[in-house]
Amino acid sequence: MRKFSSKLLWQGKFLKVKGKKFYNKDGKKCLWECVEIKDVKGIVMIFALTEEKEVVLAKQFRFPIEKDIVELPAG
Repeated sequence: MRKFSSKLLWQGKFLKVKGKKFYNKDGKKCLWECVEIKDVKGIVMIFALTEEKEVVLAKQFRFPIEKDIVELPAG
């Protein structure tokens, strides 16, 4: 994927909405609308261990930063 524009669509007291236009893997133009929290508070992360004492991580593509990241499971 390759982004070619980003625009702030709306901003409120706690959230902002952005429209990001990009080319998908087939070269088609697409629009992704994402909501961002202005002041992040109250997030929970899980630090899980397997029986073999291995840490459980999640690899996810995060469109707002436009890359894959490895992180602790959270929400």
